[in-house]
Amino acid sequence: MRKHPLNCGCGGLAGRCGGMPPWVDRHRGHSVTERDLEEFAGYLRGMKERTGRSYEALAKRAGISSSAIHRYCSGKGLPADFGTVERIAKVCGAHSDELLELHRRWIRAEAAQAWAKAEGAPTVPRDAAGAEPTGSSAGPSAEQEPAATGGEPVEDDPAAPAPPSEEPEKRPAGPARFSSIPFVRRWLTVAVVALSCSGAAAVGTAALMSTTAAAPGPTTPAPSASPEDGRLLLSRACPPIMALGEHDECVRELQRILLKAGGLVQVDADFGPGTLRHVVAFQVLAGMEPNGLVDDATKRMLYQNTVKMIRWSPAKVEGRIREVFPEEPDRAVGIAKCMSFLDQYYSLPNVDGTRNWGVFQISDRRLAELGGSPLRAFDPEWNIQAARRLWSQNRDFSHWENCDQTYRRSESPDPKGGSTSSPAPGKKKPSPSPSPGRDENGR
Repeated sequence: MRKHPLNCGCGGLAGRCGGMPPWVDRHRGHSVTERDLEEFAGYLRGMKERTGRSYEALAKRAGISSSAIHRYCSGKGLPADFGTVERIAKVCGAHSDELLELHRRWIRAEAAQAWAKAEGAPTVPRDAAGAEPTGSSAGPSAEQEPAATGGEPVEDDPAAPAPPSEEPEKRPAGPARFSSIPFVRRWLTVAVVALSCSGAAAVGTAALMSTTAAAPGPTTPAPSASPEDGRLLLSRACPPIMALGEHDECVRELQRILLKAGGLVQVDADFGPGTLRHVVAFQVLAGMEPNGLVDDATKRMLYQNTVKMIRWSPAKVEGRIREVFPEEPDRAVGIAKCMSFLDQYYSLPNVDGTRNWGVFQISDRRLAELGGSPLRAFDPEWNIQAARRLWSQNRDFSHWENCDQTYRRSESPDPKGGSTSSPAPGKKKPSPSPSPGRDENGR
């Protein structure tokens, strides 16, 4: 039986069980990191193969280099943030259940990587969004990738990637089904699960104590909402805490309220990444802790109908970016589109529990340095001006190195023979590798 390295009785995390390193599967000899990475890569590869598109075709639609997508699908690299994975999955037609499963597999791969690194085990490169490999080639080029068999190849579409929202209820056949999660590979997800379970347990315990105390005399039922009073989320039909991964009418009700509040969420009863982003945005605007969990306080605030997601149109956001970055307006707009699809309420979590916020996805660490907050970061004017301040430090876009590389690569192959990949005169050319602490993840 495979023993978990954190509970093997042989020295804990740094110990050894049976003379074998703890990151090695005792039966197969495979590293935990390799198995987790292959589970993630295989799921993503399945999405790619069913489209019939080449790596190059997907790269154009997702705004990510073809070599990076190939690395992720072959298990030779791991994206540093889930936003990169989500863009690839979206252009592959992934529905919300698949996005959720892909997110779980990415978290497990990230967890195994961090643990193996701490133990001195071999790891694979953790790629940033769309980053090109340096040195040797990462694999076959997009031109060498054959079209997938089993169906007609799909024509490449020059249209931009779809905005970040939930997918419709009509669902294509997905790759693999949900897989079991060995204990060694879910240490990052256990916090969310424990929080949800503890909330449910607390509510259940309180209800039991109330019933027991009231048993000797007349009972006085505690006031609670029912579906008839129009507040389904507060009724017993819905769980005390709603979170990522649920699929029921309670989630549909949540999505309807968010849509009424000005959100762009798809009403499909799936609590996926898009719904999670809307919940986080709502909590920020309501002055609540932005944890993405729909607890009793969040439900009651939703029904108060006092929070409105007033937003700028993408055209207005783009126009303002061009005004604030007159030196390189196209480049600034390209980076913002890569980061947030010009959605002022866009946010993405990082593995360490922090988040990136707003149009230019400014990290929690940068917000602290700039005297901002998530609420201020959701103001497009403040976010764009904050990005200008970061740009002014070196008069370049090195704070968004990964999306900047993606933009420059997309501009360099000019069919007319020109090239826009060279920096403007007098501008410092960004380094081909991310600068320490300067990527869009705030690391």
